[in-house]
Amino acid sequence: MYQDREQARAHLKSCIREQAAYCTAACPFGLDLRSFSHKLAAGRWNAAYREYANTVVFPGIVAALCPEYCRGACPRAESGGAVQVRLLEDAACRYASNTKPNSYNLPPKEQRVAIVGAGGSGLACCLVLANRKYPVTVFEQSGRIGGRLRDLLPEARLLGEINKEFANESYELKLNTFVADPASLLSQGYDAVYIATGEQGADSPDQPGVFRGGGLLGADPVMGIAQGVKAANRLEAYLRTKLMKEELPPCNPSYALDPLTKVEPVPAVLPENGQFYTKDEAAAEAKRCLRCRCDACVRHCAMMRHFEKTPRRIEDEVEVTVNPGTLDGDGTVATRLISTCNQCGLCQEVCPSAIDTGGFLNLSHQAMVARAGMPWPFHEFYLRDMQAMNSDYRLALLPENQAGYVYFPGCACISSTPDYVIQPYAYLQEQRPGIGLLLSCCGAPAAWAARADLHEQALAQIRAYWQEADRPVFILACPSCQLMFQRYLPEIPVASLYTHLAELGLTPEAAAGGKVSVFDPCAARHDAGAQSAVRALTEAAGYRLEPLPYEGQYAQCCSYGGQIDLTNPPYAAWLSRERAFAGPEPYVCYCANCRDTFAKQDKPARHVLDLLFNQDGWQRPAPRLDQRLANRRLVKAYYGGEVAEVKGPELLISGDLLQKLDKAHLLVADLRAVIQDAEASKRYFSKPAQNSRLAHGPAGQATVWVEYQALDSGFELLNAYSHRMKIESEAADE
Repeated sequence: MYQDREQARAHLKSCIREQAAYCTAACPFGLDLRSFSHKLAAGRWNAAYREYANTVVFPGIVAALCPEYCRGACPRAESGGAVQVRLLEDAACRYASNTKPNSYNLPPKEQRVAIVGAGGSGLACCLVLANRKYPVTVFEQSGRIGGRLRDLLPEARLLGEINKEFANESYELKLNTFVADPASLLSQGYDAVYIATGEQGADSPDQPGVFRGGGLLGADPVMGIAQGVKAANRLEAYLRTKLMKEELPPCNPSYALDPLTKVEPVPAVLPENGQFYTKDEAAAEAKRCLRCRCDACVRHCAMMRHFEKTPRRIEDEVEVTVNPGTLDGDGTVATRLISTCNQCGLCQEVCPSAIDTGGFLNLSHQAMVARAGMPWPFHEFYLRDMQAMNSDYRLALLPENQAGYVYFPGCACISSTPDYVIQPYAYLQEQRPGIGLLLSCCGAPAAWAARADLHEQALAQIRAYWQEADRPVFILACPSCQLMFQRYLPEIPVASLYTHLAELGLTPEAAAGGKVSVFDPCAARHDAGAQSAVRALTEAAGYRLEPLPYEGQYAQCCSYGGQIDLTNPPYAAWLSRERAFAGPEPYVCYCANCRDTFAKQDKPARHVLDLLFNQDGWQRPAPRLDQRLANRRLVKAYYGGEVAEVKGPELLISGDLLQKLDKAHLLVADLRAVIQDAEASKRYFSKPAQNSRLAHGPAGQATVWVEYQALDSGFELLNAYSHRMKIESEAADE
């Protein structure tokens, strides 16, 4: 975890997404082969040729002689063979219909450049500078241009390519002119010199304005052309600044191929005629390119993919939001983005630099809360729910007889079904006589909402119980709880319920069998023991396991993490569907929130506790919000806890309206309270035509509106909705 936002920001800024592909890094010209092959694969011959010609200069020559430095770096080498780049280069030159060189209407420059040597390297440097309208003079001691290239290509082809590329450019050529000391040209009116005299050619001492390349430095002909292009760029920088900038070191990509993307072996396409590709052959070979880049985070993080943002872009936009004075903006640019992260940690797992974008967003969330910049509706419902769990529904049974253990099911298990508490606890009591029980929330909603004050309150309750109970081991049913304990309560020893049950020898009854997939919760990605235990228990129940694309270390969030269903409902709904049908088989879960999330999507899903204690449940619906509260009351009452009586009139509510209330996160208890207060005070609007009444009242910081009808035995709820505002009553001013 990051210590502060500045550390996190610095780490996000180190993102290497823009590092070159392996092939591009190996190419002396730096050709973007990802883009080049993509254009070829689409049959965009002119576009591919233009990209190639603009990068390499003398495209026909390079395509004919290219030694394919890139192929040695191609990850395809072990999966069907490296991409046949030279043949693709040839195809671009062969099938492009427009191969005319670019011509730019630039103003002429005043600085004069001398180039000594008219081989490939010298001519490449000359072409680039002449294209930029520098006056260039080329000195060649022989009576012809081309140098070593003449030994490698037919003269007609060689000169044809050179003349084509120079068709729109002018330069001065001095043949049969030997320059013994090339640097001396600086005193003859030239502002810079490029020495490309070949392996045994004349040289000069180092001094400002003198550059070297080609055979003089031992380069092969194609490398020499590349050095000529680079020299032209360095030379131009010198003419502008009078600074001799060092050549940039070669790029060595520091990323690895995506650990989650399997590279299927596809054999290389070879030309049927043995010489060159047809258009179809070239397109097929271009499609073999893996388009290597560091994009695992965007590829596998649904949030980054949804917002189409990389870690660097996220850092930029979040900083403007957290500190709106740094740039023009109102401080709301990334508010929703900050609150849409599930905090699952997958981004860090797949990143070669271990960048934790979720951790940065959580720290940024804290900063927004600190300056009151985060909209309260984003998390208020779940914060109220957490506080109710830790007050109205809390129950603490201390261990007896120095048992040394406490069962902590977590609020998700308690809310999902009482059986996830009652039956495991009964079994643990048999195996661990005197084991304690604590019904409370670990504080995860407050952590996700960046409410450090409320989070610490929840943690303090747990610490106090643990100390009073003589520091027992907590047996945790909820992986999210376990993660919270490990991060924020490291002093408390913990054990996964599922690992514990497996060690105690609990054996489920054999089922009819069939294939299932275990859905690992994101909170358990580093809990190999729980992962193995759940799978062993599932197999012991008679099921065969079918792996999911993401599991174990690379587990994905079911969509519940961060409780983003309030901050970004459409995204959360889409994400839950994606996760529910990531695999065709029914799911076995060991997170109650995961199981209930999938149940809402009509995905057959059971909790591993359903298997262990013979509960039906492949199609058991997820509990509604009010059912979750009722489950909490039932569990607390089961163990003798005092439960507040449900007060208020009876309400008749249709099934469709109940679904609407759940979607809007409206509790029946809040609606009942509004009706009760309205009837007692007679403060409501009458709607005679509908024979109904309309009233409003507070629910936390929101205002709830309720439309209802009076019945003989209570009321019928007709509609309800809420506003993200408070309406102050007249009584408040009295």
